[in-house]
Amino acid sequence: MAISSNRNKKTHFDGDNVTTYNEKKTKEANRSTDPDFDEVLEGLSDSIAWFLSRPAALYKWLTAPHGGQRIILSALTLYWWAVSAEAYWQALGEGQNFIQKGTAIKHEPFVPKPFSPNSGSLENAGQALADPSFYVTAIISLAILGVQANLQRGKKSIIQAKRDYESVKNFKVGEVPKDAIDIVEIKAKEYKESGTHQAKQNAGLVKASYLVDIAGNAGAYAAYLATGQLGAMVASAVWIYGGVFGAEKFLGLWQQNEDQLKGRGRSLKFPHLLKGRAKPTEQDAKAESN
Repeated sequence: MAISSNRNKKTHFDGDNVTTYNEKKTKEANRSTDPDFDEVLEGLSDSIAWFLSRPAALYKWLTAPHGGQRIILSALTLYWWAVSAEAYWQALGEGQNFIQKGTAIKHEPFVPKPFSPNSGSLENAGQALADPSFYVTAIISLAILGVQANLQRGKKSIIQAKRDYESVKNFKVGEVPKDAIDIVEIKAKEYKESGTHQAKQNAGLVKASYLVDIAGNAGAYAAYLATGQLGAMVASAVWIYGGVFGAEKFLGLWQQNEDQLKGRGRSLKFPHLLKGRAKPTEQDAKAESN
């Protein structure tokens, strides 16, 4: 025990003062916990740099396909669909008022719309949710959105479009012989125009959907357009345009973002959300570095 005690009290000579080894280590430990002025400045500069880098970090997250971009596009799609569905519901109410000569209940707007003469309050949502006709107009608006987004924009990827082109590029009609019977020319025309009938039908369906969409959205602003006031008319026109094209545009962008994520081996299907956040792939790293 005496030997162990002597070992623990190993001495160190510092000028005329003699301190034990344990006491010196205690002083050094206490001294290391007190930051000097340079360390304080370094910590302060790191904090300021972190704070100033937040906007850049937020911008990176918002523009990343697997980050906030898909959330924002989804939210904007839902918002503009709600604007369109509300306009259809209000137009239906105006039609009922016209038929019943003003005895029908007025459908109050419930979607907040900045700078719009038809801006609503969320407090009015209860009236819409309690009205069965609102669900009918919401389904109609959703169906028209699907027609516009899927038939016009399409879900076809570049690879699939190339495959479709490669499968038909070698088909040629050729010159019809002059001495051929009339039925040959008719069949040649049918052969040349084969496959375009469906495309023409889709184009007609899209045009019809836009006519219905414009009529439905304009019906909610008919009273403001009829005032003749320039400000109300301009604001109404802007929100009619947004109600017609807003959801379709952002849904198309969301579909492009989804295709981009699928190309990187990601999926936006709901069950995959339950598996936690996926680790970034090599393609993600290359894309972010560029």
